[in-house]
Amino acid sequence: MAVVTGVREPFQQQDSHAFGKAEAVAVGRELARLRPDAFRPDLAMSLNNLSNRLADLGRREDALVAIEEAVTVRRDLFGQYPAPFVGPFVQSLAFTGYLLQGLGSTRAVLDVTLEAFSLASEHQLQDVAALVVSLIREERRAVGKPFDDVWREITGTGVPDEL
Repeated sequence: MAVVTGVREPFQQQDSHAFGKAEAVAVGRELARLRPDAFRPDLAMSLNNLSNRLADLGRREDALVAIEEAVTVRRDLFGQYPAPFVGPFVQSLAFTGYLLQGLGSTRAVLDVTLEAFSLASEHQLQDVAALVVSLIREERRAVGKPFDDVWREITGTGVPDEL
């Protein structure tokens, strides 16, 4: 809710396209409340689109709020109906990792990107797996040795040579 509440004026001034996406989220929330099985996928897609637009506008923190909500909805959908929702769920996880980069939490980046990579690999989503590997490489290049320490802490292994 935080993304849509109180954003009409700034969106109208900055970008009418983002305003439209925020309005779509508001409508999607109401429809998903009334008929969850029918409209939660649309709500998740609207949140994902809003997140992308907010990121384009340089509003990274707001974009994170929207994508985290999309991930929550898509995680639930994936749990109920894995086949049709694995792709969108993994893509939202990957975008979350992208948005988290540069915010000072290598652990958060690795938690979400390793989950995305694991699911992408398991479900043979090679394009998404390759994207996630590139995000992990970027994080390692940006952070250096602390990355290796966090990797070791999370995985219990050294960082693979390909990273």
